[in-house]
Amino acid sequence: MIEFPITVASFLTVLGIALTSTLVVQWIKSYLAEWRYTNLVALGLALVLSEIAQAILMQWHPTAEGIFAAGLIGFFGATLGCFGNELVKNLLGKIGIGSRSDDALLLQAIDRVKKAGAKITLSPPH
Repeated sequence: MIEFPITVASFLTVLGIALTSTLVVQWIKSYLAEWRYTNLVALGLALVLSEIAQAILMQWHPTAEGIFAAGLIGFFGATLGCFGNELVKNLLGKIGIGSRSDDALLLQAIDRVKKAGAKITLSPPH
C-alpha cells in the first residue's frame, strides 16, 4: 500500500520524495506552463527537503553517511517523480491518448501557425 509522506520517516524514502516532486511539478506547471526550469526546481527542492528531513530524523546531528544517503534519496526521488511523469505522458501519447498524441500535437501546431497569421488548408487523409 502506498502511503502519503506525512511523517519524516515516510517522506525520506525514494517514493516519498518522488510523490512530493511530482506534486511540486504539477503545481509549478499549473502556474508556469511554459517555464523551462520546473524539473530543476523540483530537484533542488527535493535535495533540500531530503537533507532537512535527514537532519530532523537524526535530531539535528546527521552523520556524513546520512547526509550522503539523503542526497541520493533526494536525487533518485526527484528523478523518478519528474521523468516518470514525462514517461507516462509520452507512453499515453504513443497510444493516442492525451496532449502528446498525434492528433493533439497536430491541433497544437495548427493553432501556432494560425496565431502566426498564416492560412492553413488541410486535405483529408487518404
